[in-house]
Amino acid sequence: MYLRMFTHVIAHQDLAHFTGNFLLILAVGPIIEEKYGSKTLLTMICITAVITGLVNVIFFRNIMLTGVSGLVFMLILLASFTKNYI
Repeated sequence: MYLRMFTHVIAHQDLAHFTGNFLLILAVGPIIEEKYGSKTLLTMICITAVITGLVNVIFFRNIMLTGVSGLVFMLILLASFTKNYI
């Protein structure tokens, strides 16, 4: 159960879900990595994965959490705060 707090971001529902998330990460990820650095970005990814996992366990106990959509949302929000748009 505790391992799923981090690893739920690896699983995806289907290929369309994976493709959509992966394309958004490819579009927004380099902007965020350039602005904040790799180590800070990895820390933010881990914190976001744990927070979304905890929220799922506390409020939606019977629903399985899969995908990296929470991390994609985090990247989109961080990109909106940066001024280095493509």
